[in-house]
Amino acid sequence: MTANPTTKPATTTTATTRRMRAAALAGVSGQVFLVVGMLVAGWLQDGPYSVARHDMSDMAAVGVSHAWVVQLSQGVGGATTVIFAWLAFRPALAGVRGRTQAAVLLTVTWGVGNLSDVFFRVDCRIADGCTREEQVQTWHAAIHSFTSVGLLIFAVTPYLVARCLRRSSQWARLARPSVYFGVGVDVFLVAAIALGEHWGTGYAQRLMLLSGAAWIAMLATWPLWISARQEMAAGDARSDGPMSTNA
Repeated sequence: MTANPTTKPATTTTATTRRMRAAALAGVSGQVFLVVGMLVAGWLQDGPYSVARHDMSDMAAVGVSHAWVVQLSQGVGGATTVIFAWLAFRPALAGVRGRTQAAVLLTVTWGVGNLSDVFFRVDCRIADGCTREEQVQTWHAAIHSFTSVGLLIFAVTPYLVARCLRRSSQWARLARPSVYFGVGVDVFLVAAIALGEHWGTGYAQRLMLLSGAAWIAMLATWPLWISARQEMAAGDARSDGPMSTNA
């Protein structure tokens, strides 16, 4: 009688390189910059705008003062996500099935999703009396509206990435937290959609942004942690070498 085989994480160990560590550090820093920048942008908005009621994308609408703060924050957050996904995340999962698909998901949803908002902006703010129809009169505003569909893909991305992480002994520990972050993103996304233009939708959007950025930052921190563990193990091996030789 043959026992049923159980799926175990791959035991391959990937050594981190200087480029991988730099890309991971960029990933962490970019998410911090994104969150702080969006908070600052909300603080800089004038009287009619409400962080509780209005969309975050309205802060970067054409003609709005300090729109560059939002553009810079999302540009840095998106670009560093792409850098992390391809120069740290995917190489660190060498030999693990699904790593390329996971990197593509991170790139398309959080990376390009934030980067696209730098160039494709709505035409005006709801806070200034603009209607939803008036917000998407130009081609770049229409593209912005279309790319928002990427949030629906991002809603399932943490779960798909978690499946990939479970296949690696080095990354399996992050699979369950990734699922938890996915639940948080989904709850806040559904809340923002359900609330519409009522009080609370702005807060829901910001909590969704915080959840997504925190998840990406958690993933980007992991190669740095792996590198620290590897350096510690190498140091212990060097210190034990002379002792074992003299014994």
